[in-house]
Amino acid sequence: MAKPAPEFYPMSFLFMMMSFSFSFYIMTIIHNRFPIFAFMLCILSIVTISRAQERPSLLIGLTGGYERVGYNTDLFPALNIEPSTYIAQNAKGKGYYYGVSLEHSFLLNERLYYLFEFGYNSMPATFEGYLTNGDTAVSLRTVLSYYTINWGVKYDFSSDSIPRGFGIQACLSIGSRNEANYWKSVTVNSSTATNVSSDPMATALRIAIRSELTYDLPLTNYWIVTPSVGYDFPLTKVDPNNNWRANALYGGAAVRYVVW
Repeated sequence: MAKPAPEFYPMSFLFMMMSFSFSFYIMTIIHNRFPIFAFMLCILSIVTISRAQERPSLLIGLTGGYERVGYNTDLFPALNIEPSTYIAQNAKGKGYYYGVSLEHSFLLNERLYYLFEFGYNSMPATFEGYLTNGDTAVSLRTVLSYYTINWGVKYDFSSDSIPRGFGIQACLSIGSRNEANYWKSVTVNSSTATNVSSDPMATALRIAIRSELTYDLPLTNYWIVTPSVGYDFPLTKVDPNNNWRANALYGGAAVRYVVW
């Protein structure tokens, strides 16, 4: 029997538009610590589909993983009282991310899904440079984190009725700064003093492109695990004064449930 032609689902289109609009609304209230996960439920509550498609239309679950964080910066003084002696530039660190992931089929295309994710991204790192002079050493690291909303698309290479195999995805990531603090330690003759201060010039929003290679592994007809590796490419700077950009190579997995 010939496979029936795919239909246009008005509510699917409405779902896409509403999730896009809610993402901007969430970013405006996130600094006030509102219960934003409730808004995710509001998005789901408006969605109905007239009939089931052959492939899953809506999947929802959790995602998370680890990051290899890198900072690219200009040279800048690690100690203001010794601006020409202790100089920092670039940084490396290990971070993590986690959040809620939602995946929905994109209109008439059975292999194309659009993604909506909300989560938390921690991107700490320790600066490198010329930080030792005689018996004095300076250690400078940052605690940098964001609440993030990712909006993008995923393409599955397989057309099986249950998602399986390789796919690629790309998301626009908008991060609202949670903290951008310097942890500065000065050690003299084995005696260490530590000072914590925020970066007053850190921008409130971070925008990046997150591209991933994914692999869907169905556990059952309703549960799918998706390992992934990707790269977070920044479009904005953390601190324009130091030309500071934060990027990350990351790997993780999502566990999603097939709603319908």
